[in-house]
Amino acid sequence: NPDKYKRHTLFGGTHVIQTRFYSNTPVLAVVVRTGFSTSKGGMVRSILYPKPLNFKFYLDAIKFVLLLAVIALVGFCYTLIILRSKKYDLKETLLRAFDVITIVVPPALPAALTVGTVYALQRLKKQQIYCISPQR
Repeated sequence: NPDKYKRHTLFGGTHVIQTRFYSNTPVLAVVVRTGFSTSKGGMVRSILYPKPLNFKFYLDAIKFVLLLAVIALVGFCYTLIILRSKKYDLKETLLRAFDVITIVVPPALPAALTVGTVYALQRLKKQQIYCISPQR
């Protein structure tokens, strides 16, 4: 019971300056709590295993990518229908249809999102705010 022995309890990080011992017997201590059960351990646990959070930026990015995917699918189908109706060969039709997808969904999109996150982290760091999980 921690309340019963709180006068004789040492917490993590405490430096013992002086002890009393009798008849040349060294003082012994018993560890009561270790790991995540301590207050420092709870802080470490919250850093290592944070609760899942849903940020608006991440959800908006997913919605934006899904919107681009829908537009690309519509463009793909439209290109297939138009070019096949004009009697283009299948290879040329597929090549142009896939070209529409690469135009609608830019290949540099993940890099652009990463650059935006890094820029935001730099701005926070200038204000001495440090982030341990930048994707959140």
